[in-house]
Amino acid sequence: MEPTSVSLEDRLARLEGQYHALSKELSEGLNTLNATLDHLRQQVEGVTQIKHGLLKSESLADVIGRMDDTLKQLQRQVEALSTTLQTKLR
Repeated sequence: MEPTSVSLEDRLARLEGQYHALSKELSEGLNTLNATLDHLRQQVEGVTQIKHGLLKSESLADVIGRMDDTLKQLQRQVEALSTTLQTKLR
């Protein structure tokens, strides 16, 4: 009986270690995700400011061009974030 109890204790210890490692990895991933989402929120706020701040010295085409560029950047970041999450969840 003694070898079995040691074996079970070893397995439990190993599972605990795996649990803590996965927990740490998930926590780090969520922190990265939160930072990325904060950055995206700031960029969306920038788009909103551009939209509301149509300066008299700028043409409408210039403002729309800036908004398009910013939205393209946001789209690339969302796609990269989505790809990263899908990769990490597999």
